[in-house]
Amino acid sequence: MSTLDREIRLRLSVQRALLGAVSSALAAVTCGWNGKEIVLEFLVDSDFNDEDRERMEVVASEVVADFGDETITTVFTSLPSDGPKVPVAKRWWAYKRFQPNAMSVERKLEWPVVVKILALVDRLFQEKASWLELIKQIRGAAGVDILTAEKIALSHNGWRRLCNYRINHDPECKKQASQHIKIHGLSSLISSVGGSFVVTEPEMN
Repeated sequence: MSTLDREIRLRLSVQRALLGAVSSALAAVTCGWNGKEIVLEFLVDSDFNDEDRERMEVVASEVVADFGDETITTVFTSLPSDGPKVPVAKRWWAYKRFQPNAMSVERKLEWPVVVKILALVDRLFQEKASWLELIKQIRGAAGVDILTAEKIALSHNGWRRLCNYRINHDPECKKQASQHIKIHGLSSLISSVGGSFVVTEPEMN
């Protein structure tokens, strides 16, 4: 099985298992491989409780059931954290909570700010604003850098679909997509797969 097939199969399995099981105390989930061992790492808030943990153990059971000889390990990492801690051969995002500036988990408590930004992003989509105007407005409202503003924009399904279409059909957008990948490398929000561009989550090392 190729690395890409393995990634797709594992991420789909984890995301399916997480449906209906995610609480507000879960910040992110990563999945990875160490040989035939699947590693699920859950980044959790301080209010993550025993009931939440039990649900995630069920998630892990459902994931490993989708595979053959593999085993599975679950790890719970408390926030604040700069990312997953357990070393794996390859790691991917399976779930990531929306964070306006990703600087601190405390920012999620500023719910009125989150609601305001999400409403702004949706309004600009409905108004068919330009990408540059969208990023400018998000940066002004959230006080974040360009890359974080782009992450916020692409959390909106409509903007994400539109971006996926344009970077594959509009010559200027294709050029910008190539530049984005060149500039940001592993932190890029776009990847090239089979000759096409796709908006994707950046890998965590």
